[in-house]
Amino acid sequence: KKDHHSKIHTSKGPRDRRVRLSIEVARKFFYLQDLLGFDKASKTLDWLFNKSKIPIGELIIRKRQSSSSSQSEAAFLESLEDGQDEGLQKKCAERSKRKKITRNYKSGSPVNQSRAEARARARERTKEK
Repeated sequence: KKDHHSKIHTSKGPRDRRVRLSIEVARKFFYLQDLLGFDKASKTLDWLFNKSKIPIGELIIRKRQSSSSSQSEAAFLESLEDGQDEGLQKKCAERSKRKKITRNYKSGSPVNQSRAEARARARERTKEK
């Protein structure tokens, strides 16, 4: 049996264009679509992507620093760069620096410690009390 729906080719293989939303997310999405006055869901998603360029850019920068980039990531970054202002990369880098500084624990340990280590520290504090 053939699948007659068009696919998007990603780094994880072909994926269906259609997206299923939970009831809560669908309510929020369609409410936003009505507020914006758009008749197509793709216009609403495009608006959301445009409004979240900086956080998406930060996410891509962080991911690049931790691993190699994929083709789909490069294509997404290019599509963002088509309509972005020149200082976006700079803004993303500055914002992520500020987050790194403010997201450290008082003990100086980084936020990305595993949950197991955090539970072990909590047990030690409980034993001390």
